[in-house]
Amino acid sequence: MKKSVLFLLTFILLLCVSISCFANQPYKHPDYNLRTVKEIHITQITNLEGEPTRYFKSDENAETRVLAAVLQAAGKQKLIATDETQKLLPEYHNDKNTGRKVFAPRDLEMRITVNHCGYSVVAVPAHFEDYTTQERHYYYDKDGKRHYWTEDVVRQRWIPESFHPYAQLSLIYSFYDMDDGTLVASFSDSRNREYENDPADGMLNRSLKDCFKKIFRK
Repeated sequence: MKKSVLFLLTFILLLCVSISCFANQPYKHPDYNLRTVKEIHITQITNLEGEPTRYFKSDENAETRVLAAVLQAAGKQKLIATDETQKLLPEYHNDKNTGRKVFAPRDLEMRITVNHCGYSVVAVPAHFEDYTTQERHYYYDKDGKRHYWTEDVVRQRWIPESFHPYAQLSLIYSFYDMDDGTLVASFSDSRNREYENDPADGMLNRSLKDCFKKIFRK
């Protein structure tokens, strides 16, 4: 019985590890070698956030901040990034040749979709909170000398209602072949952090760092 339980726990642990390893992995077209990419052309940043609501405050400058973060992250990965968001989107022509080939592009088009970029305010109701304190107790021995001993005592204190921000970031990065518009790679990433109201400060940079590393890993 014990061996069966141990085996089951081991299997569940390995399954959880496997799921975590494959979570948040990018899509890569099997016909493309992306290690040769040297330059990316940022053609579109679409913000789907919409108007701010009572419960969620979106970043009004999300597109500008995402663009700046992309340019910075690309430089750190030794990629040349050009801003072409003010130009018309490129027109592609489908390649009639359906044979399997291995492509090694130097340039890729990059489009970004911003699902969420902002923060919500979370209310924590007033409540009692347990805390542990040490209390000292004194006693006297038969010679009249005073001694003491300490005891851990659990008490409660009143915590008033509070509000704190909860930053959220959700983006989709898509990369296309500059010749025929084939989707060659994409990476979807969502992050959140309590007690922060600026997802573009830190989270966005880490998101792009992971994106470029996982897609253009040398």
